[in-house]
Amino acid sequence: MRAQAAALGVLLFISGLTFAHAERVAKPRCKIVRMAGAAFLQQCDDQLRSFALSMSGTERTAVREHTNKFRFSCRPGFCQGEPDISGWFIDPAVWRQSKQDESSIFDIFALQAGWKQLGSEQHFRSIFRPSCELSRVTLAGLPGQMICYEMKSEAAVGLSTVILVAADAEVGLVVTFQGPDSKNVLDQAVSALRVFSLERGHGDATLERWLQ
Repeated sequence: MRAQAAALGVLLFISGLTFAHAERVAKPRCKIVRMAGAAFLQQCDDQLRSFALSMSGTERTAVREHTNKFRFSCRPGFCQGEPDISGWFIDPAVWRQSKQDESSIFDIFALQAGWKQLGSEQHFRSIFRPSCELSRVTLAGLPGQMICYEMKSEAAVGLSTVILVAADAEVGLVVTFQGPDSKNVLDQAVSALRVFSLERGHGDATLERWLQ
């Protein structure tokens, strides 16, 4: 019996090592090497890959606002009356392992907005209310969800926001539409879904493009 128990222990130990190795292979360690516009270059173990979000057929160009956020800027004289469009990339596991519901979207937005760090999350939760039902969308080929929010401050200044969160096994992203007219913002967000595209690059050719 002792010999059988010892053999079983060794087998379980080896199985554990095999599983741990397989998990490391399945989930390589990744770090962002460079960011520009709505794109980033990433190194995962010894492999390079890049992701670039664009809006084809529009007058908007992606520009970086700061380290973690980009926006789609319009050429002068265009896009009058259209909402502001911005976004950021997220760890896809954060979204895929969440409930992918309204609360999950709010948490992602609150983290980016800095509400969590400032300890003001509950305050903004009280004035940043859902104004449409959660709906499934496909954003640049990625499965995701969309929700609308209406923010009204004590000064009665309204701000409508549509948030789209989407991800697959490799990449996750958030895109927001903001403006004063809730119907216009929602209509623009739904219409824009068909013009978003995500370009993926792998290997040395990816690095050469970023060095140009």
